[in-house]
Amino acid sequence: MAIVESTMEVTGRLGEFVYYRRKGTDKIIMRRCNGPSKERIKTDGKFARTRENNAEFKACNLFAASVRRPMIAFRQIADPNYTGRLVKLAKEIQLRDAERPRGERGVCLSANKALLRGFNFNKEHPFDNLLQHPVTASANRAAGTVTLSFPAIMPDINLSLPWKLPFYRFVVYLAMMGDIVYRKELFEPAVAPAWDRKVSAWQHRDARAEGFDLQLSLDVPVLADASLIVAVGIEMGMPDGSGELKGRKYAGGAKVLEVF
Repeated sequence: MAIVESTMEVTGRLGEFVYYRRKGTDKIIMRRCNGPSKERIKTDGKFARTRENNAEFKACNLFAASVRRPMIAFRQIADPNYTGRLVKLAKEIQLRDAERPRGERGVCLSANKALLRGFNFNKEHPFDNLLQHPVTASANRAAGTVTLSFPAIMPDINLSLPWKLPFYRFVVYLAMMGDIVYRKELFEPAVAPAWDRKVSAWQHRDARAEGFDLQLSLDVPVLADASLIVAVGIEMGMPDGSGELKGRKYAGGAKVLEVF
């Protein structure tokens, strides 16, 4: 690896070298391209296993995107690198597919719901460290609804917020997701996604609050082979210049509460 010190602003591949920027430095990094070309990987019989691995990696990325996309508000509070952990989880699920050959193994969440249940979007401040008493969820698949029941909030007893911000609220999601399956030489979700989102009222961090329920609902029928993902998060907030409460980035925590 070399660091480009001139005024060159080119990024990308030039001949046998690649120029790129890396997080944590404003310099352009240069490295020599090693290994076979893309064309050789696509056509050479020696790289058949590589092609299978690449195809299955796409399925894992699609799984992570299918979880991440409906829960877009969690990007405000989740760790920046949680997508990598979702991909790793998807690979674990994929390895359990014993029915299909390599290169066509899907990510079957419907048969492995327990692996996603409890997934934390934050490592340093997991949701259960913020709210110690559990949130419970009950689902009515026929109606496409989920009800989340929150405990009474008692600061410094069951609520512990490490950020010096005065307000918080709960953010909840219900997402219908299908397995990632191989069809017609590509991977795709078996079910069209659908989701709902609700937020609670903002509360002062030092105030006690009674327990309450939040109900989420889908506006499409829940298919038999679909999974219902229920997620809950805490978002910290601060008044802006006009007095309106706004969430602060990376202040909060979220997790997958249940998968039905």
